[in-house]
This record gives sequence, C-alpha cells and structure tokens, in this order.
Amino acid sequence: MERLSVQVHKLIDELDEAADSRTAFRSGSNRIGCVGSDFFIGLKVAEIRNVAERYGDICLDGIEQLLLSEVHEHRMCALILLKKRFEQGNEYERAEIFGFYIGHTNCINDWDLIDSSSPYIVGEYLKDKPCDVLYRLARSDSPWDNRIAMMATYTFIHNGNVEDTFRLALSLMKSPHPLVQKSVGWMLHEAGKYDPVQVGLFIDKYRQEMSRPMLRIAASGFPKGERREWMPH
Repeated sequence: MERLSVQVHKLIDELDEAADSRTAFRSGSNRIGCVGSDFFIGLKVAEIRNVAERYGDICLDGIEQLLLSEVHEHRMCALILLKKRFEQGNEYERAEIFGFYIGHTNCINDWDLIDSSSPYIVGEYLKDKPCDVLYRLARSDSPWDNRIAMMATYTFIHNGNVEDTFRLALSLMKSPHPLVQKSVGWMLHEAGKYDPVQVGLFIDKYRQEMSRPMLRIAASGFPKGERREWMPH
C-alpha cells in the first residue's frame, strides 16, 4: 500500500484506540472469495461510525487507502465514508463514487461490507439507469461480486422494480456459495412484500432448483400452508 496520508493515519489511530483487543481475531484463510485471511480488531459498527463522523471531508484517495487495508473495520469505515459522500454528492460526484465502488469490489469482500453499501451506492445510482454492470458482476467468479449485484436490487425493489431481482436470481440460483444463495433468497423475500403473486409463481416454477436455505428465506413471508407445499419434510 502507498504511504498513508496524515489524515488517514489519524483516522486509523482513532479506530485502533477504540478497538477492543479482547475481541480481535484473524479469520481463516479459506474464506470464500478472499485472498488470505482477514483481521478484525474488535470494533462495533456504531463505534466505527462515531470515528467516521469526524472525517467527513476525507478525499477518495484517503478512502481508497482505508479500503486497501487488511483490517476489516478499516474497510467498513471506508464504506461508511463513501456512502455518506454519495448521499451528499451531486450527480457528477455520485457517478464518480459509483465508478470508484465498482473499481474496488475486490476490497468489498464480506457480507456486512456489501449489505451496508451496495444497496445505497450501487442500487441507488442504478435505480433509474441501465444496470448491465449488475449482470456482469453476477457472471463474475467472485461470490462477493455476485452478492453485490443481488443486494443492489434491494433499492430497485423499494422503488417498484422487481424484474431485475427475478433475472439476477435466475442467473445466481445455481451458485454453490451459501452467502450468494442467502442473498438471492433475501431479495426474493423483499420482492414478495411488493409483488407476492409474482414471487409465489417464481417459487412454484423454480423451487426444485433452489437450495434449501434460498427457498426457506424466499418463502418466509408466505402463509405456512404455502411454505409446507414448497418445502415438504
């Protein structure tokens, strides 16, 4: 990593000072989609947000330095800062941040990093635009790229568009990765809040191809009788 800026050094020092060494750990090196292990310094998201609040003026280069860190909480802080910049940005700035995010998906490599950022940056930016990039991410060999694509549709669903959720669910249905399967199930569950008829028909048609966790989550909002029909013991 390039030499850290003074501002990033200060931010990291604050994060490290707030961390609880008793809960720090290094994850195993076999985490899906990850190169090497990931280090957790023992910080809750609320604590990361408290530190991030004092660094709202950090530039994209500084955010990139955080995002390239092997420390999980540093990357979470980068995404909290990026989401805030996106929310406050004009259209040009939002386009720049979206491009930055898509260019750094290799660093956004855990379920909590994705779920707290993809709907609010990727989904929000693409909700009224062509979303070919999501289908490219869905074709990626990275399960994290796949989850980013699926989770982005959370924002589409809450803006009245469930079609991309169905299409991406179909393309990811055979994924062997549990965290991709669960994201598909979750977004189908969300779509069911807005269009239960279409989601019910989708489950009827594809339930034999869906993994058990995916089907269980997708069907969780339906009456017990329908769930029993879809998932007989």
